[in-house]
Amino acid sequence: MAEILTKEIFNAILAHSSQPKVYREDKIGNRLEVYRDGRVHIVLAREKGRVRKIGYISADTYYTKRVEKHYHQSSKSFGINYLILKETALFNWVCITYQGNHYRIPKDTVTQLGRVLYFKECPNGESFEVQIFFPLAIMRNYKIEFETERKFEDD
Repeated sequence: MAEILTKEIFNAILAHSSQPKVYREDKIGNRLEVYRDGRVHIVLAREKGRVRKIGYISADTYYTKRVEKHYHQSSKSFGINYLILKETALFNWVCITYQGNHYRIPKDTVTQLGRVLYFKECPNGESFEVQIFFPLAIMRNYKIEFETERKFEDD
């Protein structure tokens, strides 16, 4: 894996490039893309290039939205992309919007108390991207009353 993507490296790469984004890729070909304007996309290898908007970064916070389909029943948690949490140093907070509520959690808390769950690969050798699952019960301790919202596209 390449070195941790810091704000300095991110800005240096973009300063010397006409590309609007910087990306990190995992060993099975899933790619995380961080854009100059803060958008964060993932391109899953198993989806043949389909781009999903998974959140955005503004100031020192990564914002993401979760709905019921993102809830992992057996662990009672929500998954957050591993690469954005562990391979970047672009933010210190994670703000999750779920059922109209906002939860602002220190990034270190998510990485320390969350767990990486591994899923069996598909028969064709492809798999889901690695995620860190953070329990809803703990997340509820970080509810905030107001947070600027930004429109998310459908996943």
